[in-house]
Amino acid sequence: HDVAVRVGCDLLAVQRAARVRAQTPRLAAARAELDAGHHDRARELARELVTEAERLAHAPLLAEALLSLGAAELASGDYPASCAALLRAFTTAESARHDRLATDAAIRLVYVLGERQHDLPRAETWAEVADAKLRRQGDDPALRLRLRFNLASALLDAGQLRASELRFRETMALAEQRRDIDPSFHVIALNALATLELEKGALTEAEALLRRSLA
Repeated sequence: HDVAVRVGCDLLAVQRAARVRAQTPRLAAARAELDAGHHDRARELARELVTEAERLAHAPLLAEALLSLGAAELASGDYPASCAALLRAFTTAESARHDRLATDAAIRLVYVLGERQHDLPRAETWAEVADAKLRRQGDDPALRLRLRFNLASALLDAGQLRASELRFRETMALAEQRRDIDPSFHVIALNALATLELEKGALTEAEALLRRSLA
């Protein structure tokens, strides 16, 4: 009897693992729809993934699905819903001890709260959370770049030009180092720094940065 129970449990575990793996193409499809600008479809797919991950009781998959949903809600302009999905993604990833997914969620919260909901104190709190988690993981350069950029954007939105400039220049330095790996983010950083220079009234500096972004 005990052997039969163990075999049955093993079979269920194998089937569950297969169903979890089957969601990978669906996650990719949701990202593709979002990248294509099909926000409603991306949101629909992400919600379906959340439901399936809940049914499977698989925390890492649920965290990824919630990250996808948070991104789709952000693109659709529903910032409170995006925050709610990202916060749940963070807590779900934390419960599964999945540091990278939790860090990703925290970094996204910095952007949504700071840039879109104009709540700098909460954005700064989440930036501290993300920073601590990055340090514990060994400071992933791609995630560190996004964190610096999101915090700089939040500071600019709040009108803190000097603090924002410092962060944007830190972002630019790291983006320069990663230019061959991630050229698109290098352009984004240049454009953001140009926006800051425009806010300061430094038209010549802004024009030079924009020309570099087009080079």
